[in-house]
Amino acid sequence: MWNDLLVAGLVDELHVMVGAAVLGGGTPAFGSGPVPSLRLVNTRRRDGSDNVLLRYQVVDRDDT
Repeated sequence: MWNDLLVAGLVDELHVMVGAAVLGGGTPAFGSGPVPSLRLVNTRRRDGSDNVLLRYQVVDRDDT
């Protein structure tokens, strides 16, 4: 679903929560097809938590 929203230009930012886990083969975050460029804006972690919040901004190819 992320791909469709990103490609359609309906998303300005993407927030991803990452936790400490072992993921066998894992699940791809993005399906096949084009994925717009993303720029890491910042990261946050609360005291006492192993989870990290990653905040990405969609970058227009014209802006790079």
